Amino acid sequence: MTSPLIYLTRHVQAFLGALGRLLRRPLGSLLTLLAIAVALALPASLWLLVKNAQLATGDTSEAIEISVYFRPGAALEKAEQLAASARARPEVGTVTVISADAALEEFRTYSGFGAALDSLQGNPLPHVITVKPKLDYANPRGVESLQKYLRAWPEVDRVQVDGEWVRRLSAILDLMRKVLGAFASLLALGVLVVIGNAIRLEIGA
Repeated sequence: MTSPLIYLTRHVQAFLGALGRLLRRPLGSLLTLLAIAVALALPASLWLLVKNAQLATGDTSEAIEISVYFRPGAALEKAEQLAASARARPEVGTVTVISADAALEEFRTYSGFGAALDSLQGNPLPHVITVKPKLDYANPRGVESLQKYLRAWPEVDRVQVDGEWVRRLSAILDLMRKVLGAFASLLALGVLVVIGNAIRLEIGA
């Protein structure tokens, strides 16, 4: 059985031998070490960049909301029916119904155009429902599926995703993570090639 002292002595001898070989060829050794250092530092720096971008934007899923605008003259009962149907879907978190009368009253309160609104023959605003997907479905695929479902109702005039830029930013960050993973794998392979070549040269010497 190898004693601890012999084990330590062999490690010291190996260390001194490697150090001697490095000193005999300082330029080649330095270039090899620099190549390994760059290959390790570059993906780590890019990963920190993506991580900081995610922290700066916060939880993008909280900012996604779908607004559903109904056709002029559509009955409020139709909006209530769609809201009830949307609430029953597993990907939907919250649903809010805003009637045309409530929207007009809110606009009258905050716009300062009360006199102009009184001169209108009717209410030009449509019924609106707002839909917020659950966190697990607040991604491009989940939001697109929910949009298709909401557009399929004949009384719906337009479906708008509020926070679309946030959703696109989230998709870009996801793509960057995948590209970074592939790039890091290539650099890791390059490090193995450099180390293997250095070992081959040492054995050949």
